[in-house]
Amino acid sequence: MTKIKRHPALLGALACLACLVAWAGYMVGTATAAGDLTPGPLFYKGYMTDTSGAPITGKQNVEIKVWSSKGVGEFCSTSKLSVPVDKGHFKIALKSQCAVLLHTYTAPWVEVFVAGKSLGLSKLGAAPSAARVAGLSEQSCPVGYTASSAGGVVLCKRGADELVKVADFWIDRYEAAVVTKATFNDGDCQGKWDQYGTASDNYDPDFPDNGAWKQERIACSVVSRAPSVHLSWFQAQQACLLAGKRLCTHAEWMTAALGTPDSAVCNFNSSGPTAPKSTSACVSNRGVVNMPGNAWEWVAEWRHAGSPFTGFTAGKGVSAWPSSAYGGDATYNFNGTVYISGAYGPSLPTAVHAGGAFMHKAESGTYTMGYSGAPSIANLMTGVRCCRN
Repeated sequence: MTKIKRHPALLGALACLACLVAWAGYMVGTATAAGDLTPGPLFYKGYMTDTSGAPITGKQNVEIKVWSSKGVGEFCSTSKLSVPVDKGHFKIALKSQCAVLLHTYTAPWVEVFVAGKSLGLSKLGAAPSAARVAGLSEQSCPVGYTASSAGGVVLCKRGADELVKVADFWIDRYEAAVVTKATFNDGDCQGKWDQYGTASDNYDPDFPDNGAWKQERIACSVVSRAPSVHLSWFQAQQACLLAGKRLCTHAEWMTAALGTPDSAVCNFNSSGPTAPKSTSACVSNRGVVNMPGNAWEWVAEWRHAGSPFTGFTAGKGVSAWPSSAYGGDATYNFNGTVYISGAYGPSLPTAVHAGGAFMHKAESGTYTMGYSGAPSIANLMTGVRCCRN
């Protein structure tokens, strides 16, 4: 997807954030036997707000032009069309030959016109040839989020919900607070606050441990809100999906966590998880807060745990990394059974959890990972942090 930006030129009360995407199956084009591209469906998909940031609803006259370089060599355009805009979101079809032509330019530009007035030029990356893609170039933030950057960190905000860009994905800046649909409020997480899983396992029966929900309970990444714990892997997965996100892979989690201080600035030695602060010193090189300590965080992978593990005893399923460079961070149950319901037992897989929790002291850290819990277990130590493509 193209780099999301707020165009500096505004049309009256309008601003536009938009990106080129191949709408149908994300296909830019299809390959012939000779390897050439044939035209495929291509749409310009955007998000439109007024100057206060409120999404626009109603028809707008929109025109798109694509240039081979900045303002030079127009090779793709639309007619002036009356386009329906629904809560800020709109799409407009480009001509079929755009799918063929876009991949031939290394740095095309797009220009958006609303009611005949330009909202400025925005640079696109090169489109790949005959490839299934998530977009046509690097994007700062998902559609609907506003980008800001400082010290190399790209922060994306949508109301109170905050993400951080890491390489080709986004990750929640804070551990997830699991809330009602009303609190989620179409993604801005600014509805009347109603959160689960902080002081107790108070998820209602319509959001059970097995993840087969009847009422939506959704993950928000919000400063000053303690993480929701008492989450099974299944609940964590569904809370992320319902927010339009997903569980992070462990590799993504590690990438985002690197550089976090392995020290008392993180919550390694306390009686429970604490709410994050925007000024927290427990922050990674990427600007992500409270990754080690505070609460274990479920990640996507399941594994075979191994053979007997009867408790948290050094040398018996609990090991430290073999160098002081890792700060004493521990690995749990790489040769053991899994914790199921108050006891350790065989015959279930483990779901990987990362970072350690509030009471693990020096064993918590960026390199800490556990294979000690079945996906069905839910306790006061374990929460989640979501990622997004």
